Amino acid sequence: MTRLSAGGLVWAGFDGSAVPGPLLDGIARGRIGGLLLFAYRGNIRSRDQVRGMLREAAAAARRGGLQPVPVGVDQEGGSVVRIGYGAVFPSAMAIGATGDPANAERVARSVALGLRADGIAVNHAPVCDLNVEPRNPVIGTRSFGDDPAAVARHCAAWVKGSEGAGVAASPKHFPGHGATAHDTHHTTVDVSADRALLEARELVPFRAAFAAGASSVMTAHIRYPALDDDNVATLSPRILGELLRGALGFSGLAITDSLDMSGLTQVETADLVAPRAVNAGIDAVMVTSGLERQLEEPERLALGVPPARLREAIVRATTFRERFGVDVPDAPFDDG
Repeated sequence: MTRLSAGGLVWAGFDGSAVPGPLLDGIARGRIGGLLLFAYRGNIRSRDQVRGMLREAAAAARRGGLQPVPVGVDQEGGSVVRIGYGAVFPSAMAIGATGDPANAERVARSVALGLRADGIAVNHAPVCDLNVEPRNPVIGTRSFGDDPAAVARHCAAWVKGSEGAGVAASPKHFPGHGATAHDTHHTTVDVSADRALLEARELVPFRAAFAAGASSVMTAHIRYPALDDDNVATLSPRILGELLRGALGFSGLAITDSLDMSGLTQVETADLVAPRAVNAGIDAVMVTSGLERQLEEPERLALGVPPARLREAIVRATTFRERFGVDVPDAPFDDG
């Protein structure tokens, strides 16, 4: 079993085609609990390179007497494809336009088989956001559509396909990023819908995804005044505790979107944001840049989060890792 420590809550991104030595050491010492892969940062160049890189990461964990860390990627299809060397699929909107959720399940299963065969067992998908704001600069075709019930069916099908093939689904961006004309990568964002509308619209696909067995959920750096006047979802005990855990009954891993995004950096300082998120109910933080910060984050969490809440997050992260921290199989997946 993976040893319990605050480092298990820290997921790290990096530059280049190999995991930096200090991060490998951090994995071996239990200070890094997950890896994040990005094509634009040069992490993904070929199948052989990815498999070799993740074998090194798994070996580092084994040297420390630990299970491999989970590895996550955004492999949605359409405009968001990080692994470009395998089979590529159309956008969620194109799949939704077929009107048949079975297509979403088939695509998700095929994507998951390819990822798992390369040692990647976490896919930050499906997008459960509804395409209800034409000016939205970041969701668009990443959404299955604008009808809550139809999107819910497709999201549930995606979750079943992915989880059934051994890859954690991570429905996003909870509780919904569709009804805004702004992008949380670049600015703070509010969604002004009242509670009744959120229940009838935004939350419908998430409920379906959770019921279908999603093992994780990714939060939005958005403020929903009807749910919490003061905090964005990633930092909100009301949204993460009362809504996600309470009303919706979700018991899996809650992971942040990148802590580098302006939707967070404009409301909290870098040294406080991870502890605030975990205090609010988050179980894993995406520290996508800054090697020194990544390796120091466990101390910040240990000092800034009460022991009971920290242990609760560590237990969830450990349970998740035991299922989705995988070795790279001997043979890759033939998706030709």
